[in-house]
Amino acid sequence: MTTFADIQIQQATPTHKFLEEMNQTLPWQLFETILKTHIHHKPNGRPPYKRLLLLKMNLLKIWFNLSYEQTEFQCHDRLSFRKFLGFSLESPIPEATTLENFQHELQNTPAQEALFLALDTFFQENNLILKEGNLVDATFIKANSKQRKKPEDQSDPDATYGYKGFGYSATVNVDAKSKLIRKVVVTGANVHDSQSLLPVLVGDEQTVGADSGYVGKEKDLKALGIQPRIIKRRVRGKQHEPTPDTNSKFK
Repeated sequence: MTTFADIQIQQATPTHKFLEEMNQTLPWQLFETILKTHIHHKPNGRPPYKRLLLLKMNLLKIWFNLSYEQTEFQCHDRLSFRKFLGFSLESPIPEATTLENFQHELQNTPAQEALFLALDTFFQENNLILKEGNLVDATFIKANSKQRKKPEDQSDPDATYGYKGFGYSATVNVDAKSKLIRKVVVTGANVHDSQSLLPVLVGDEQTVGADSGYVGKEKDLKALGIQPRIIKRRVRGKQHEPTPDTNSKFK
């Protein structure tokens, strides 16, 4: 129920341009349909929070680089967050543990991949992805816990130890022009970056740019009809010579 105080607060709340644009632009009804299809509430217990609400809170966590606890606090504290979520002043805020459990549900069902595919299709249909080329790169994600001797003691069972530490490797495929993410592949940290190159492709790439960690994958890309733009490793004694891909359009 919207109170008079809620109306006054809504009018007095400074507009957060980014959140306003996301609320107006993204296909929230489509997201809700996907969530209802793949994530089912348990019949017992207290009434659950709406799936779309938890998804939007998870997006706030990602966009503003917050922890689960910080996300819960900021949704209590920031009026712009409440407005984005459609909360009144009296609306109960999901706890951090509820938010984290929902994230695990996303990861353990086809919902996450379905949401990503729906978003990518939405971007293409609205000409937000121009397909002038793609960039691929990997980043290390540190695990929340240290490596344990016994597998059953691991709080991050899928994390592995690589040369950057104990955690995960996330390989990201980005549209070069719009900088929109097309696909993400997450593996243990012991998997070399180049092994995730082909799995992270979406299938409509014309050119792919990548750093020297992907040298040796040029033939695989050409076999798929994709022009590789991979930075070559420098040869000792020729440090002042340009690499073969200096004139690449990916800069």
